[in-house]
Amino acid sequence: MIPYIKFVNYPKDYNWWELIKPQPSPFVKTVNENIYKTWNGEALINFKWNTYGKYYYAVIWISFMVLLSCFTIAATVPQQYIDKNIQNQLFIVSIIFGFIHLSFEIRQFIYSPKKWIRDFWNIFDLISYLLPIITSFKWLQTNDMNDHHIIQLLSFSCLFLDIKFLLFFRAFESFGIYFEIIINVAKQIIYFLVLLFIIIISFAHAFYILLLPRSDYSF
Repeated sequence: MIPYIKFVNYPKDYNWWELIKPQPSPFVKTVNENIYKTWNGEALINFKWNTYGKYYYAVIWISFMVLLSCFTIAATVPQQYIDKNIQNQLFIVSIIFGFIHLSFEIRQFIYSPKKWIRDFWNIFDLISYLLPIITSFKWLQTNDMNDHHIIQLLSFSCLFLDIKFLLFFRAFESFGIYFEIIINVAKQIIYFLVLLFIIIISFAHAFYILLLPRSDYSF
């Protein structure tokens, strides 16, 4: 028995506009983390996760795996080992699933623009979806693997997609602990790294001035 009366209830009246901007429940509106540190809060989260959360998460993860697989195969397999039409179809599928995931980010932005912008991971997700879409469009237009810009876009797109795939494991406690450790350590040493960077730049600047040639010379 959870003593949060109507805490997770959603509005009974729905319309099509809510597909873009849904009406949240008090559970979604609550930003106080302390409530989720109690046994009642933990029971509530476990209930919502086991009831439908894990299935919703699995569908999103599987659709992302389709995007990752199609784009990675199209970008990685050498052209002599893959038919050009199949490669183009893989890029088209990547565009479709990229827009699907991009729509999730747009929906979150419409719901709460300020909250969305303040979260770094939302910006990261946006880049992770936009890069493959832009790269796929550019590839379908040029179809030239020797294009230096295409190679750069393919490389960074795969990098962001791979990191995004890794971030999906945050939802599982066994992996989430290590993500939390990494983030907390990074927060603790960020100021030390800034100071170290300034010191290195200062010494580099000083030695650059010291060793700067004062007369013309030739090799």
